[in-house]
Amino acid sequence: MRNTPCLSEDLIILRVDAGVALPEILQVCEHSGVGYVIDFARNAVTERKMSDFLERARLQFFKTKRMQMLLERGMQ
Repeated sequence: MRNTPCLSEDLIILRVDAGVALPEILQVCEHSGVGYVIDFARNAVTERKMSDFLERARLQFFKTKRMQMLLERGMQ
């Protein structure tokens, strides 16, 4: 096995379930330049709470043709 340094155009994305998405893990990702996706369980409550947020991301994607990163804190 050859050790190859990570090139600047390489993209690493970590997928983590919401139940184990500890702030410490996400901070390491952010400081290391690693992207992350948090997987939430789908149910009526999460669908209702996330619907506006996801629609905004979808519309921005169609406008820009680029993957969107929307950050929102304190969603109630």
